[in-house]
Amino acid sequence: MPKLTGLFHVPLDLAQRPADGQCLSSRWWLVHPKLGLAFFAPKNGELLPICRRHEIAATALRDEFYPQHQLRRIPAVFLQHATELRDNPAALEAA
Repeated sequence: MPKLTGLFHVPLDLAQRPADGQCLSSRWWLVHPKLGLAFFAPKNGELLPICRRHEIAATALRDEFYPQHQLRRIPAVFLQHATELRDNPAALEAA
């Protein structure tokens, strides 16, 4: 199955569930009200979380590119879940 590319979302409750791997703490995230935390997966296979350490930077990013998203400061997000969804989009149904 091909990996996801472009903008995708991870449900908030799933993204906060402890998992092995990298954890981003105390960041301002772009959150779609129905879909969850925003991530971007370019075709080169990277995983780019759409968050910032400072609220002003996150606000500028949202206002310019993602006006349909809200800003939320989230204490901890575990990137393993986003990696799994990028690599296997069908896993979202099982989450």
